[in-house]
Parts: sequence; structure tokens; C-alpha cells
Amino acid sequence: MTSTFRTAAQPLWRAVARRLWGGEAADATVGACTLSRLAWTPDASGHAVLRMAELELHDVRLRGPGFVLRAELIRIEGLQVRPFAMQAAHAGAWLQADRVVLTQACAQAELAPPAVSAPLPPARGDWQLEPLGAATGELTGRITDAHLFFDATVRVGLRDGRIDFNDATVAHVGPDSRMGVARMGLYVDAPHGRSYLYQFASPPLAGVDYERRGALLNSWVSDRGRIWLQPLAEALLRQSLGGLAQGLTEQARLLLQRTSLRGHLQLGEGWVKLPGLSLRLSGRADGANSLRLQAQEVGEGASVHFGRLQAQDLCATAAGQSVHLDRLQARGQLALRLPAMPGQLELRLEACELTQLRLNGAPA
Repeated sequence: MTSTFRTAAQPLWRAVARRLWGGEAADATVGACTLSRLAWTPDASGHAVLRMAELELHDVRLRGPGFVLRAELIRIEGLQVRPFAMQAAHAGAWLQADRVVLTQACAQAELAPPAVSAPLPPARGDWQLEPLGAATGELTGRITDAHLFFDATVRVGLRDGRIDFNDATVAHVGPDSRMGVARMGLYVDAPHGRSYLYQFASPPLAGVDYERRGALLNSWVSDRGRIWLQPLAEALLRQSLGGLAQGLTEQARLLLQRTSLRGHLQLGEGWVKLPGLSLRLSGRADGANSLRLQAQEVGEGASVHFGRLQAQDLCATAAGQSVHLDRLQARGQLALRLPAMPGQLELRLEACELTQLRLNGAPA
């Protein structure tokens, strides 16, 4: 049996959202919904569980703590929901689904301004970025009316997770400048002298092969150095989350306001593990996880387009809530906007498919 509901179902979605996310901050509105084979049955502990063979939600708006999700259509297959346990507000509530398909969805979240008082403590052992180890691609930046380099075009290539600064170019009127990495940080040697773009709080212990000079005193740099993205990124993140932005010099901040960026990046496979999130990227042989980057002004934000994002074994936790997925496939765009604080992170999905979704400890 299939049934369609409109405004009469609004209290149900609002109640489910508040049970799952907790509190008055959670809310949900749905333009219309179609469901089939609805049943209430007890689980192993005797609590009532709502089961549906298929549920379609049209014109969805879901609001939770710190985020808003909108979607033209959400189709859920094999849905099971336990809205409550005993008399607790949302303790024991969970949701699971065999398959979830989102069409034309948009999720937005505000980014809190970084603390300026002191860096956050290191997140020991929580960072793993395996897909960067085999990443390939190229970035091209155009710096307009730059006082440091005149008008300049910067090209940086990435091969098998490595950037070799001997191959990087900074082209402009007159003799070209050169990029490199020294123990103090990333630099550009321009005609008027050396300028540091990013300064290390302390020399990284991994992922950097520093510049080399010739045998003679004050000789020219013979090797500009190279970096390996995975170990360097992991080392910097473990040093201090709050201190990362502090390494960006004032000259670099000014340049970013005048820099446009475009490029492409093909990620490798493997685990991505961050505090509160882990997933495993897969499907590189089939062209998955290829990214296209673009920014009109890097200092104002950037966007990343992905033709097919593919991941497995996703687990995320935040504010006492948890999400598990066996598989994720998506096509869309991720945009970061920083015109003012707080910034905004926006994820637009043309299509997204989630397999074996489990929310808040639902049984596998």
C-alpha cells in the first residue's frame, strides 16, 4: 500500500528531527511525502520501531545544530526508525536505511572564527591522509597587481603526492622568480629578494626535503627542495590545529586577496582520518575522486567540483551523534566562503547515494 501526505505530516517530521538531533534547535519541513508498507513493530529490547519499505520526501528542509539541509527529493529504501527510548528526550533514538538517494541537495554550515589567543592542542594520532600519498595534478595561480612579484602566473605540479619546487614556475615581466622550501618555510625568490609565504612554527619532522646550496659560501641555490603532501600535512596538523593559519605571512595574506586559482587534483585511494571522521576513498581506476579547483580570489574562498566522489566505511561523530555508512557516491560542488567571519561551508549535490546508513548507533 502506498500513501501520500502533505501538511498533515509536518508534525511527524518535526518530532522525528528533534528526537534524533535533540532540542528545539532541530526542525524539519517536507512539501510532500509518499510512503509504502508502513508498520510499527518492536525491536529486540521491546521498543517500538517504525518501518517503511520506501519513503519519498519532496522539497525537504532540515535544520539541526549548526547546519541546514535542503533537497528537492530524498528517496529512502528499507527505512527503520526508533524515535525514542522509554521517556528520555532523544536518548536511544536511532535511524537506519538500506539506501538513501538525494537529488539536488544543498547543505550549509557556518564556520566559527578561529581562536586568536592560543593554538589548539595537538590532535595526536587522529590525522591520516592516505589519498594524498598518490595524488597527481597541477595548480595555476594568477596574481594581479601584486606589489611583490608584479603580475605573475604561478604553476605548481603534483606527481605521486610530491611537489618538486625545481619544476615550479613564477612567471612575470623581467627575470622569473623561483619557489622553494627552506627550514623557515615556503618562499619565493623574486628579483628584489626572498619573501616567505608560509613560515613553519618549527621545522616539520616529515615530508620535506629542504633546499640545497652549492659548496661555495653564498653560492646560488642548486636545489629548491620538495615536499611530500601526505606526511607534511599530517605533521603540520598534529603540531597544532590553531597554529596552522598563523604560519601564513602578512605578505601572503595580501597576495591571496589578488590571486585567482584554478587546477585539478586526482586523489589516490586509502583512509582519511580526522578528529570525529574517518572514511576510505576508493575507485581511482574508474576515475573517481577527481577534483577541479577554482577561486576568483583565494582570500575570499574557493570551490571544489567533483564529478564522482566515492568512499566506503564512513564514520562520523559530533555532539553525541554518530553516522555510519557502508558506501557513498556523490556528484557536486563544495564551496568555502570567507568574506567575513563566520565563514560558510556549502555543499551542493546534484546526486548522492548512501548505502547502509546507520544514525546514532542503529544496529548493523
